[in-house]
Amino acid sequence: MEILIDSDVLLEGLTRVKPIVSSKGLVPILNCFVLEAREKEFSISASSDDLTISWTVGEDAEYVEKQKKPSTKESSEEGSEENTESIRKDVLKIKEEGRVATLASRFHEIVSKLGGSYKVSLKTDEDQNLIVTCENADAKATLTHDAAADIDDFPKIEIPDVEEVNLPEDFVPMLKLAQVAICEIESRFDLKGLHFKIDSGHLSLTSCDNKKICRVTGEIENSKLKDEFFLSRDSIRELIRMRPTSFLIGPKNHLTFKNITTTLTVQLLKNDFPDLDKYVKLGEQSSNVVEVDRKSLKDAIDWVSILSESFDSRIDFEIADQRMTLFSELNTSKTKRKIKVNSPIEKDFACNPDYFLDFLNAIDDKKVEFFFNDEVNKIFFKRPRTTFIVTPKK
Repeated sequence: MEILIDSDVLLEGLTRVKPIVSSKGLVPILNCFVLEAREKEFSISASSDDLTISWTVGEDAEYVEKQKKPSTKESSEEGSEENTESIRKDVLKIKEEGRVATLASRFHEIVSKLGGSYKVSLKTDEDQNLIVTCENADAKATLTHDAAADIDDFPKIEIPDVEEVNLPEDFVPMLKLAQVAICEIESRFDLKGLHFKIDSGHLSLTSCDNKKICRVTGEIENSKLKDEFFLSRDSIRELIRMRPTSFLIGPKNHLTFKNITTTLTVQLLKNDFPDLDKYVKLGEQSSNVVEVDRKSLKDAIDWVSILSESFDSRIDFEIADQRMTLFSELNTSKTKRKIKVNSPIEKDFACNPDYFLDFLNAIDDKKVEFFFNDEVNKIFFKRPRTTFIVTPKK
């Protein structure tokens, strides 16, 4: 393999795939980047076994940079803005096709220390050692091939020959909001992720930790598609970072997400996620809705929860006469805050402050609305395409 690539572009690709690489993986190839040069394109891949990510750049990549135009005396006197023009950068040249694995941490450190925008040569010798040369900086490094890292053990990335489904434009904000109720308890593997459900042109994302439920919905173009998946918390983290625009179902037991440069293949988990539809449907039967300014509620909870003990986080709420009083007590200390609300009811309740803050910090709405359902002992927050359910304390 031999290529010539712009150092900034190379570092961008390494930065995209590096987060899923483990430096302590028991399988040597999972500690490596797999670099592959093929006809007119170059790819960098990494895998944690259940996640496999590949970033690709082509010789025709549209990377541009600004170049100053010579300014005339007249334009300088008139105080006009400095003239610039965009020029295309030749970011990649494939000289010889090939494939090689190299230790991820070491290779990323070498490239990141080059700095600037230089032309970097990546070339393998007959022993599969990777030779990194930066002509502009007069720098050279050789990464010795690790005999234990068998490139044939790297998970194969297979793009299925199926219809590509476009994701909602706000898919990443949907993920960020839906994940607020992902379970953090290590023993609850069945709740440590997001449940995806596709039906009748709608995509719903649901999380639950037995104290909170969050469901966010969006529309997709394919109205005939019907399926369900469960994706781990690590997968969701990578999707938020990657910002995919479409997905494909497959290969077997996998989902493949894509954007312009990056492909992420996610291994699906066998999971018995609970059926939460009955609770979410109760949230559609809203009555006696309490309306409050989001920032005022958030600031009040932040203030009052100063005395909330970590092992039994709790603050009390009282709603009466169009006001909400929040307070917390610890030994002889007490915090208290009052805010205005628009409420048709009077109500006393207690809740873990983090439950409210998780949701309030994930949205930017000016107002929030919630109501109580005493039959199931739940508090329902309602907003467009979102239902957030909290269990109050006794």
